[in-house]
Amino acid sequence: MGVLKQGRRGFVEKIDFVTSLGYGKGGDDRASYGVTTKGPSRLSTNLCIMEPHSTDKDLIVTSIHPGISRGDMIATTGWQVEFVDEIAQTPVPSDHELQILRDLHTCTNAAHEGQ
Repeated sequence: MGVLKQGRRGFVEKIDFVTSLGYGKGGDDRASYGVTTKGPSRLSTNLCIMEPHSTDKDLIVTSIHPGISRGDMIATTGWQVEFVDEIAQTPVPSDHELQILRDLHTCTNAAHEGQ
């Protein structure tokens, strides 16, 4: 799994085309297409973690990574950023978690080299 780099070029107010439904236009739009699965539950970027709002499904910042400010979030997002009332700081990964990610990265690179 990669980390989405947050910036105004990718985090635009209005998209030109849809490659994955997500929550569509928000609210119950998924259901209007007959989609019965839950939908995305979290978006992780290089700056924060966002989750869909419970009713309108707009993304709302729930956790900011260490060293990142609300101003950084606002500057790199092409829409008005919303934050939960009590925002968390994303925990730093443990050495064990980092090793697992490095091992996964190594395996992925090896698999792609064989193509």
